Amino acid sequence: MPKDGADSADISISLINPPSLGYLNSGVRIRGEVKAYGISSPGVKVEVLRDGNRIDTIDAVFKEQKAEFVYNIACDKEGSFRYDFNVASHENELTSDNNSAGFLLKVVKERLNVMALFGKPSWDAKFIGNAVMTDPNAHFTLWTKVFDNRWICSQDMNPQPAVSKLDLKDRLKDADVLILSDFEYIDLKNYEKEIVSRVESGRMGLYIMASDRTFTHLGYGKSEIENLLPVNISTELLHKKNGNPLLPTRDTEYNFLRIIDDPIQNEEFYAKLPKFEGLVEYAGVKAGAEVLLSSSVKGSVDMLPFMLKTTFGRGNVILSTGGPLWPIGFRLVSSNYGFAPYSALMLNMFKLLANRREDALVSIDVSSTRGYIGKALLIKVWVSDGRRELLSNAQVALSVKDEKGNQSILPCVETGEKGCYEASFVPSTKGIHILEAEAKYRGKELGKGQAEVLAEVATAEFDNPAVNFAQLERLASETGGICVPESEADKIIASLNKVSGNKVETKSLDLRNSWLLLVLLLLLPAAEWYIRRKGGLS
Repeated sequence: MPKDGADSADISISLINPPSLGYLNSGVRIRGEVKAYGISSPGVKVEVLRDGNRIDTIDAVFKEQKAEFVYNIACDKEGSFRYDFNVASHENELTSDNNSAGFLLKVVKERLNVMALFGKPSWDAKFIGNAVMTDPNAHFTLWTKVFDNRWICSQDMNPQPAVSKLDLKDRLKDADVLILSDFEYIDLKNYEKEIVSRVESGRMGLYIMASDRTFTHLGYGKSEIENLLPVNISTELLHKKNGNPLLPTRDTEYNFLRIIDDPIQNEEFYAKLPKFEGLVEYAGVKAGAEVLLSSSVKGSVDMLPFMLKTTFGRGNVILSTGGPLWPIGFRLVSSNYGFAPYSALMLNMFKLLANRREDALVSIDVSSTRGYIGKALLIKVWVSDGRRELLSNAQVALSVKDEKGNQSILPCVETGEKGCYEASFVPSTKGIHILEAEAKYRGKELGKGQAEVLAEVATAEFDNPAVNFAQLERLASETGGICVPESEADKIIASLNKVSGNKVETKSLDLRNSWLLLVLLLLLPAAEWYIRRKGGLS
């Protein structure tokens, strides 16, 4: 019994991959779109709320029943905030559940320390350092090998006295991101376990830049650092071909790859970048690795990747298979962006590698801070010991509390990853849900970790929400049914065949504890005595 198609209308709002983390004294950019059907208005006002209070209004103009908008949020205060984007309801809307979209944003005080180790002087080091220093809260330390017994260092692009021996024991503890470029394994061997441990625990990210010398030539074959790589280095072939980096998908999920807001223009921007000078083809890509940027260079089988990402424990590792990709290349693209795209790409990539989590023994990692009612959300709980090493065989419990105070306990199952425990959470109510994980090891409490998830109603997006009477009538006729508009609903009642009911009801009564059973037991011997008395049998 559909409504009249001429009266149906719908307006919906959605956000495109909103971020979950922001950094103090910086900003995040939100992209969204409003879709409308059956609404003659040339535009709509989008209301922006933070923690339920209106802070701004956006004017979105429709173009072919769709209005795209961009909104910048200033991260001027530390903490967790809920942002909602609302559009007003219209008369005769099919549903109003899709008139609002929201997300949770956690703003943290940034501390980004980047350390770079270069096996020889390179312009890349200079350009990367300048990109990092565009952020006043970031620090850049560069070590460059000049001779076997001579190392030069710079702090925040300021030269420091040269040394004859490299000593990174204390410096690695403060590094959030480590960059390796043309760096020999023999110079890194003494710090290998520290690097692997910090990456695995998520306290440090690793960015590796390919060079003219292969990993095997540099001595990384069969080392622990080889396990961190997203590629198999059993064979390495250098292609001295010029090529372009390309986005594998137009709408990438990684914010640092979105140099331009418009997905089409962003894709074209990468394709127009000047040619890089070479690319390394490896034996294969390891399971679980992602291709962030592909290339226009064809390898033995397919197009070669230019940038890959993998995870090792809780840490992130990114490998650039070719280069150099200098900022002059970004500037030569026909745009007015100058060096800003290069700085944004490098700096935001380092923030991703820094993999910021709360400094605690128990931390919660959710696949998304947004969930949908009735849909499962994967939750990971990472547990470490007092030495900040991932811990297995712990007892982990996860509690979930909604806005009304209702609480439930979810069991966490240990996974194949060391120190990782998983649970599946299916929201049943709309609003913010507080997650709290508690871990114990051999009866000793390790601590607690908290996170928040915003649950929304999963709504359908209507490209054409008008009721198709022709298809409904055909479906009704093929199945022996009837299709009428809402105004003729009485016809459905009239078409129903009236059949008298034939209901049989059966009841069972337990008399074992009834007083009737006692009376019956008393009457039976009395009746027997009476019969015997009358019959002369007694």
